[in-house]
Amino acid sequence: MVGLTVSIGKWWDDMALSERRWICLTVKPSETNFDMRIEEPEVSRHKDFKALGIALSRDEALSSELKDDFFAVADYIVVEDPAVNSHLLGKEVNIRGRVCKH
Repeated sequence: MVGLTVSIGKWWDDMALSERRWICLTVKPSETNFDMRIEEPEVSRHKDFKALGIALSRDEALSSELKDDFFAVADYIVVEDPAVNSHLLGKEVNIRGRVCKH
């Protein structure tokens, strides 16, 4: 399982915190795909990081016009991030392209 904290909004504007929204998702592998579930913001390890913007509760996120965008970002991360993808597939974590020296 992986926890993702996804923020969408005006990241190019450092002062636009009120124009960013964020959610927390859990991602689990299944036989044919990755199952994603929106969680309450308190679950996120980054819940106190103010730059994320305004947290959406699970109910708010499910009814938000940004819901499809949140899932699109999460889909991209799960498929394209080698560390996330390899972990979810039960393989040795691939840190290719990362600065850490684990």
